[in-house]
Amino acid sequence: MTDAVVEPSEFIDFQRRETTLILLNLGVVAALVAVHVAFIGLLGPPPGPLLVALAVRFVEQTLVLAWLQGATEPAEPSLGLAWARSSLWTGFGFAVLVMALGAPHDTHYSVLLVLPLLNAASRLSVRAVLALTAFASLVTIGQVWLMTRTHPGTPATEYFEAAMMALLFAVVAPVVAYLVRIIRRGERELQQHVKALGSTRDRLIAEEKFAAVGRLASAVAHEIRNPITLIVSSLKTANQPQTPAALRNELFEITTREASRLERLTTDLLAYARARPLDARETSLETSLSYVADILRAHAAAKALQIVVHTDPSVHATMDAHQMHQALLNLGLNAVAASPEGSTIVLSAARRDGQTTLAVENPGPAIDADVCGHLFEPFFTTRADGTGLGLSIVRKIAREHGGDVGLAVNERERVRFEITLPETPGEGRVMGVS
Repeated sequence: MTDAVVEPSEFIDFQRRETTLILLNLGVVAALVAVHVAFIGLLGPPPGPLLVALAVRFVEQTLVLAWLQGATEPAEPSLGLAWARSSLWTGFGFAVLVMALGAPHDTHYSVLLVLPLLNAASRLSVRAVLALTAFASLVTIGQVWLMTRTHPGTPATEYFEAAMMALLFAVVAPVVAYLVRIIRRGERELQQHVKALGSTRDRLIAEEKFAAVGRLASAVAHEIRNPITLIVSSLKTANQPQTPAALRNELFEITTREASRLERLTTDLLAYARARPLDARETSLETSLSYVADILRAHAAAKALQIVVHTDPSVHATMDAHQMHQALLNLGLNAVAASPEGSTIVLSAARRDGQTTLAVENPGPAIDADVCGHLFEPFFTTRADGTGLGLSIVRKIAREHGGDVGLAVNERERVRFEITLPETPGEGRVMGVS
């Protein structure tokens, strides 16, 4: 015989299965007593020992049910195995005992053998189930034989009823055992498929990461190669003796400009890739927006732009102020570049629906639809002097806070980017390349 070992990780399923069996046992015991009481005029009063056995079984199963509902996962798998064996053999023992006690008066208590047979069909091998089915059939027919010995006038139809009950055992138990094995085989195959899918998923994720690294490396190489090529060619031409002084000065300016661009690219790339802890603290949003606005005014002065802040002084948020300043500054610099001269850029903050929203809004042309889908991709830019990492850094900072950034409004004369932050960002999170 092969018992199904109950692993600790499977204890919940084991608990549900045992609870179902116990409830069925309680229902059958209660139904037998009710039927005997309902037909007491025909069957006569049940023997005292039989009532005691039924009452003890009912109380015992009730107590076991209460314990099982409050039980936690067993410390060792052997406890589950011991429980499975004891509940199986206790069920058979109780059924045989009740049949023996009721034999002088009634043979219908053989129905109690159905539940332990079903229990065995779900746990034991097919050979063991067939052996127990034969045993149950012999016990059922033996009960009729015992009754005929004590009551000579017992009708022969009792043997017919016992034979029908034995036939029921012979059909139900093997069929249940067969179905259980089909289900378990399906579960094993499903687990294998899930495991295979998990391995495939992990492999695809790894391949996608390698591909992402390749794309990033290619983009970095492309962005760095262009300014380096200009610097090298400009210096080579400037160093030639026949190069006029005016052209030489222009070449030096190109070299300086491209070197500055390379420096900005390196700085933005480090900001995008560097892992830093998230130092989230409660911060006044009015103070943060005013700080960013002061920095932007120096860049906006050349275009006579106005930078205004709209927020309630009482609005606070839990965030890393330094990193959020960087995100807002990146959005603000983009707004300055896109705004027409003499216009107004608005920085705002508000609390709604349990979230904090930080927004940067500027007038100007709407962003093209084919550009919107690529705004937050690394190295994507529509500006000749841009690195394409500004909005990627903004999105990274927002998501590390547990929020996100998006283009909330994209209309003619009104473009609005919003950073949404949750009530409390995750503690101990670290920024890194995603």
